[in-house]
Amino acid sequence: MEMKRLAVCLGLALAIGVAYYNALGNSFVFDDYLLVVDNGLVRTPSPVSQLLLKPLSLGYRPLRTLSYIIDYRLAGLQPWAFHVSNLFYHWITSCLVFLVALRLTNPQNEKGRWQVREGENAWRWRSAIFIAALWALHPVQTDAVTYISGRRDILGGLCLFLGLWAYLRFRAVESASMWRYGWLLLSCAVYSFGLLSKESVLVLPLLCWLYDVQHEGIGESLRRRWALYFLVLFVGAAVLWYFAGWILMATFMRSSWYGGSLEGNFATVARIWVHYLAVMIFPQTLLGDYSYEAFPASPSFLQPEVLTALGILGVVAVGLWLLARWWPLCGYGGLWLVVSLLPVSHVIPIKEIAAEHYLYVPLFGFCLILGVILDALSGTGVTQGVLGARLRAAVVYTLVVLLLVEAVARIRVRNSDWADEETFWSVTVLTAPRSARAHYNLAGVYKRTQRKQEAAQEFAKTLAIVPRHVGAVIGLGELAFETGHYGQALAYATQAQQLAPRNPRAIYLLGWVKFGLKELDEAEMLFQQAETLMPNYPGVYAGLEAVAKERGDKEAETRWADKRRALEARAGRTG
Repeated sequence: MEMKRLAVCLGLALAIGVAYYNALGNSFVFDDYLLVVDNGLVRTPSPVSQLLLKPLSLGYRPLRTLSYIIDYRLAGLQPWAFHVSNLFYHWITSCLVFLVALRLTNPQNEKGRWQVREGENAWRWRSAIFIAALWALHPVQTDAVTYISGRRDILGGLCLFLGLWAYLRFRAVESASMWRYGWLLLSCAVYSFGLLSKESVLVLPLLCWLYDVQHEGIGESLRRRWALYFLVLFVGAAVLWYFAGWILMATFMRSSWYGGSLEGNFATVARIWVHYLAVMIFPQTLLGDYSYEAFPASPSFLQPEVLTALGILGVVAVGLWLLARWWPLCGYGGLWLVVSLLPVSHVIPIKEIAAEHYLYVPLFGFCLILGVILDALSGTGVTQGVLGARLRAAVVYTLVVLLLVEAVARIRVRNSDWADEETFWSVTVLTAPRSARAHYNLAGVYKRTQRKQEAAQEFAKTLAIVPRHVGAVIGLGELAFETGHYGQALAYATQAQQLAPRNPRAIYLLGWVKFGLKELDEAEMLFQQAETLMPNYPGVYAGLEAVAKERGDKEAETRWADKRRALEARAGRTG
């Protein structure tokens, strides 16, 4: 039995390697620069042991940050090393998905209850293999696996599935032995670790409870273990609050309802859930950014598209209820989808309206349903006769193989979309022309590569979608300044400052424009304002240095030049 498990895990490793091999040459993209490349903590020379003694120093997702630090110390800022780690963690998680599915799909049926029987020689493997393979190779997972910053979801998912597997082992041991409570302790420990990478892991106790509900019913499960469920949930919430309470509060204070109201918010959520179902069923069109107008919010439940979404969700719910009457695991899969999607369903609106990496854990519910149905269709209970059973099994196996081959092909194409910044944002604007952030970030790529006309066009497209986009206004101002059009630059800089009076980039740009217009007093005042807002940015001191040089103030010029060089040197050491 152990050899069979090892063989399945090695098969998953081979399949994942084939699917994601072409992602190893990809560059850093999007938030990879914020979280890895420009993150001084990742490149800190401090010993790991010292960082672990001060866990808050690792940020609000310390497990993810720690994994980046390990990658950097092993291979430096080589993107391939971070990609290899993502694939390794995804493989481990896939193996855990298989082990969880193996236990869920091997019940001892007594009075309609589920219970894994230890020491069973005739374990059923087919459905668990279907579930694990479909989950590991689903194209929607590329948003977490191919994207280096998606590691939060992989590590969170790894801990969640390990915690659930340990809980299933705890439930399978009937005697009150040391080993039984050792499994429970492991489940609680990895639950805490998971929260240090992804906050949505908080739902693990609810998923464990839902398993017990399937096994014992609501009343009996609560009577026996209500204290355990709520104690673990409380401890998890405390761990989450300790590490991430400040950012959760900041998100809550800044949040506003999508669609402008509570009704609009959850009308939008209904459409998002239907969209998630669509990409799980048919992941042909995948999108890396749903921000701004790429997924427009709905103001009311009465909109036709919202009513359609609600109708679809109602049909799906009824369908799952009917399926659960024949195959109880389909009911558990449906509940898994609902519970695991709740943390990203804007009960408190979060920054990203929708994202495919949110599906890393919820996808298990979908694959569980599909795997159970495929297993049932290929079993002996549907038709009579050996020939008919073999033919039906052959058809199901062929279908699964075709699905997986198509999934691998789609993953490899999607991997190439994440090759570098320009490719990623170019593909995104083609897929979602109304994504303001995609146009804005593509403009930034063009600007850095001195393709000024193309950059100006993308900034203009950004403003056509979001007219008050401060970054795009500043970008146009910077382009005008770089080409010597100081009048245009002044107009854009003034507009940006009116939109966001405390925006440091707007103040900094206006300072250079005033310097270009020889208005030195105003330029100096603006650079000093920018210094208070971004004191570690060398460009601010370059501006003060330029003002001092223009005035002939050698002492001030030297002072600001020394400050600028010191910051540049420090940036070079950490970079």
